[in-house]
Amino acid sequence: MRVLDIVDLKAGIYQVHDMRVSPAVACDYAKYASDYIKEDISKYYCHYEFGMEHRNELENYLIKNLDKAIDNGEIRVYYQPVQRTLTNKLCGKEALTRWIDSEKGFLSPGIFVPVLEKHNLIHKLDIFVVGCVCRDLRAQLNAGEVVVPVSFNLSRLDFVLCNPFEEIEPLAKKYDIPRDLLCVEITESVLMENKESIKSQVDLFHDAGYKVWID
Repeated sequence: MRVLDIVDLKAGIYQVHDMRVSPAVACDYAKYASDYIKEDISKYYCHYEFGMEHRNELENYLIKNLDKAIDNGEIRVYYQPVQRTLTNKLCGKEALTRWIDSEKGFLSPGIFVPVLEKHNLIHKLDIFVVGCVCRDLRAQLNAGEVVVPVSFNLSRLDFVLCNPFEEIEPLAKKYDIPRDLLCVEITESVLMENKESIKSQVDLFHDAGYKVWID
């Protein structure tokens, strides 16, 4: 029996509006568009947009330097306070990330999060954030400070690329963090995909004492 190879087609499209653009340059633009979706398994074609070649360069830089940025402390976790509407009292915090790169400068999540999701690297960032949250909570607890629950986001892809509970629970144990201080925040759309698998993960968090919030 003959086994057929499956070819994953990626097509870049450049629509010529300016006849001064040479065929060679037009082909280059189409190639930039094709490369832009190279790692995106949900897309098979892409239209060229102005400046896409520079976005490709930035994407490649972010992908290659993610581990270095984590190791060197260039990706930092900040905490946004959550206050009760009626009493105006602090009732929690939300962990947010910023990438302050030694070469590119300040990079907002709107720049690097979509790139990490596109290239299936977002779980590295999300698990790193949880580690920072646990570390900071432990420092506060050791100092005798009053602490409040901290929420952190998990991407849809986290449940595909790794087992979030098996990644997060060892961090909570390492820093001896009461589980009710850790709030797992997921979007409602996550629950709509692969329901049984996601539900089993959510049940693990619930059973261990974590709070799970639906955004």
